[in-house]
Amino acid sequence: LHIEAHSFPTRRSSDLMKAIKTSACTVLYKYKESNGVAIKVREGWDIDKAIAYFKGVKGVLSIGVNGIMQPE
Repeated sequence: LHIEAHSFPTRRSSDLMKAIKTSACTVLYKYKESNGVAIKVREGWDIDKAIAYFKGVKGVLSIGVNGIMQPE
């Protein structure tokens, strides 16, 4: 399972990267143009739990699942 997260192109993107590391998820790909990342959801988490967690990170603008964007 994976999701995409997009954040402000400031130091807030580092907040997102810290949250990914803290949650034991993995960055699969960095989208430089849109300041986003594809995230592999860790074992034991479902998509809904991952979306809720990353929506709570400061600076996150949107979370997407399978290419469907869900604005915050």
